[in-house]
Amino acid sequence: MIDQLLLVRAAKLVVEIALLAELGHLVLGWWLGPRREGNAIFGVFRIVTGPAHRLVGLAVGPSPSRRHGAALVLLAVLWLGALAWKVSVCLSVGVAMCR
Repeated sequence: MIDQLLLVRAAKLVVEIALLAELGHLVLGWWLGPRREGNAIFGVFRIVTGPAHRLVGLAVGPSPSRRHGAALVLLAVLWLGALAWKVSVCLSVGVAMCR
C-alpha cells in the first residue's frame, strides 16, 4: 500500500505542475501579448503544457483558445481524479500515513 501511496502522490504532483503551468501560460501570454514568443518563461510553459495541448487538440481541433480551455478542464478533471484516488488510498492505509 505504501507503493501505491507514493504512486498516487507522484501522479497528483505531475498533474498539479501541469495545471499550474497551464494557468501561468495563459496569464503570461495575456500579459505579454505579441512579445510572448521571445520570452523564455513562456517557452518553458509551452514545453510543460505541450502534451496536454496535443491530447486535447485531437478532440477540439486547431483553435488555440479552445485548446487552452479544454486543456484546463482536462487537467482539472485529472487533478480531481488523482485527489479522489489519494483519498481512497489514505483511507485504506490510515490517515496518519498520508501526512
